[in-house]
Amino acid sequence: MHVTLELMERTSPLTFLPWLRFCPPDGFGYWKMKKEAENVHNMMMKEINDRLSTKDYRNEKRNDFTSAFLRKIEESESEGDRQSCFTIDMLAKMMIELHFAGIQTECHTFAWEFLFLIHHSAVQEKCRDEILRNVCFKP
Repeated sequence: MHVTLELMERTSPLTFLPWLRFCPPDGFGYWKMKKEAENVHNMMMKEINDRLSTKDYRNEKRNDFTSAFLRKIEESESEGDRQSCFTIDMLAKMMIELHFAGIQTECHTFAWEFLFLIHHSAVQEKCRDEILRNVCFKP
C-alpha cells in the first residue's frame, strides 16, 4: 500500500505531461507504476476467477459489487447482448478503480485520525479505554 501511494504521488506530473514517462532513468516512476498496476490487475483477475469457478456469485444473498456484476454479465450473455458493457474486463477495471480510490481515502483518513489523537490525549485515552473494554480479552 505504501509503495502504491508513493508511486501515485511520483507519477502525478504524468497526468499533465505524459511524455515525461520517456525521461530517464525511470520515467517519473511510470514503468514501476505500470508494473504495480499489472500486479493489482492480476490480483483482481484471481478474485474474479475464484468467484467464477465456485459459482458463489449466483447466490442472491451475496450483494457485493463483484457478485452483482458477475450476475449481470451472466444475464447479458444469456440474452445474447454483444454490445453489453458488462464484461469481465470491465469488472476488473472497475475493481481496480475502487481499490485505488479506497487506498488513498483510507490512508488519508487514518493519517488525519492519528494526528488528531496525537494532539488530543484525552480523546486518545478514551479511545484506548473503549478498545480495551470491547475488543481486548482480559485475563
